[in-house]
Amino acid sequence: MERTKILSKEELDLLKQQSQKKKILKWVFFWLGIIIFVISILFFIFELTIDSFVIEMTYDNEVRPLNLSVFFGALLLTFSMILISQILMNTNNYNENSFHLPKWGSKRESLLFKSKEKKLLKEIDMVKFRSFAKSRFIAAILMIGMATINISVFGTDIDTENHIGSWFFLGGPSMFFPMSAFMLLVGIGLLIYSIFSSVNIIFSKSKNFYFIEEFRFPMPWMTEIPRDEVISARLTNAKTGPKYFWIILMSLNLILCFTDGFHFLLNPYAFGAGLLVGKFYILTGFVHLLALCILLLKHQTLLEIVTKEKIYEINFNLPAVKNPDLVEAISNCFDLNVTGENESILKQTQIKDWRNLIIGLIFLITAIISVVTFRFAGDPLRIVLYIFGFILVVKGIKEDFSTSKNGFKILKSNENQELIVKKNWLWFKSIYKFNKIDHKFEFRLSKLNFFDILLMIFVPFVVGLDISGVLYFNPWTSPNMIWMNIMHIFGDSLLLIFTLNVIIRPVNVLFLKNQFFNYEYNIPGILSSEQNELLKEKNFVSRFVFKLKYVMSNQGDGFWKRKMGVFIAFLLGIFIMGRKTQVLGIWLSVLIVIVLIIIAYLLREILKKKITRIRSPEVDDH
Repeated sequence: MERTKILSKEELDLLKQQSQKKKILKWVFFWLGIIIFVISILFFIFELTIDSFVIEMTYDNEVRPLNLSVFFGALLLTFSMILISQILMNTNNYNENSFHLPKWGSKRESLLFKSKEKKLLKEIDMVKFRSFAKSRFIAAILMIGMATINISVFGTDIDTENHIGSWFFLGGPSMFFPMSAFMLLVGIGLLIYSIFSSVNIIFSKSKNFYFIEEFRFPMPWMTEIPRDEVISARLTNAKTGPKYFWIILMSLNLILCFTDGFHFLLNPYAFGAGLLVGKFYILTGFVHLLALCILLLKHQTLLEIVTKEKIYEINFNLPAVKNPDLVEAISNCFDLNVTGENESILKQTQIKDWRNLIIGLIFLITAIISVVTFRFAGDPLRIVLYIFGFILVVKGIKEDFSTSKNGFKILKSNENQELIVKKNWLWFKSIYKFNKIDHKFEFRLSKLNFFDILLMIFVPFVVGLDISGVLYFNPWTSPNMIWMNIMHIFGDSLLLIFTLNVIIRPVNVLFLKNQFFNYEYNIPGILSSEQNELLKEKNFVSRFVFKLKYVMSNQGDGFWKRKMGVFIAFLLGIFIMGRKTQVLGIWLSVLIVIVLIIIAYLLREILKKKITRIRSPEVDDH
């Protein structure tokens, strides 16, 4: 029988001490990264060439070299950033991404229930599965398959006469290039990633540690996390995060396919094969849109563990057959449940908020109508509306709803201040656990992520460009044109109002706090008992005004900064268009307004600090 290993308190304290070897290694990696970073910058400055990165291409019966050395410079730059990031390396004696082979090495401690033949679900201490990026693989196959079809139909000619049609100019590239050339490269990259990111994962736990073992190319490694230092943990397949970049990356191709496709279908005699080209444009657009939806709505599961010193994250794909059992097993392996007696601290159990979804659809519909009627949005604004409309729709679907029956729960342990948050919606499931934490419910400004900030900048900026274009270029000579211009400006103004609604709307928040961190969890559509008492006799408008006043009294600075950011971005759009058209009075006036706003804000901050100092209580020496 295998001897049970459990570390003593002295051994655990020894592991928490700093490792001198890791400290030296951290600084070696850092300075090596700095050296390689400088070399990569010099590589770009002097435009150096690596012979093995130069390939020859035949164009117009002439052999020409194609220098791809820039990719070598990009590899150097990426490698240098990886090395520089090692300055954040944990220097204690815990294993972190350490080389690990189970046959040659063993864990520091024995697993809790390993000696038992039959395990209860709550006694699961080891979960083993294979992770394969199915969504990326399927999206890659769709892109590559569609590109292959387009190549077979249109060919890959660049400078020869094409009877089916050429893109951009007569005798130009075949229609394959605008439809699928870029997306073919994306699909190949996704296919390579999905194959090489395949990994065998083992989650396990002992009395004092969680163990994460990853057996992936090019080598296996293990990370151990001390259980007593865990502050919070979450298991979710609903986090989008940087995956919104897929929308930005694929948006131009989708806009081109659908816009030009419908133009060809509506004008089939533009050239001989207009009907055929239009059909393939539309088909390609739908296939790429399907691939995008798969990437955004069927992606990986995230396990995040927050300790006093570090955040551990691992993304993985669960096998479809065992998905429900595996989710439950992983939850129990990492103690994502309330121990002892617990109570639900909310009576309402359904999250429901339509605003992101509706505003996103309004953006998309406005962009589509503008293509058909040539009103309400020019090309730059239309592209921005497509991108952020799609982002808001995806965000609304994934984050703003839960199932009607027990779709959202907050459970609190009466013994040790543990808090569990569970949310279910469609196939999206999330479990959060917080240890020794205080909570409260309050109305706050919705927390902005990176893409919300981009929305706050780009939509008002391009609306400013669009409105100033109407003012500068559209004729105002007849009553009909005056009415159409006014309606155009009115429609653009509504887009500004919708943007403000996304940025500064008050939302109910579960606010969590302890000595190490603060955390906000949006719970739109749900009220605590105290909040329900305050708002039960108010109508929809009165509720909104009450929430807005509450937010302004507690987060007044954030409220006005967001409004001012939207307004300045809008004025900058007008200013740049005025400079472009050389309308001196307009752009100079807008510049003066922007400068005055900034000066007024700075004066307000200075005055506020002075008032705070005057009102601060003096220390009594007696």
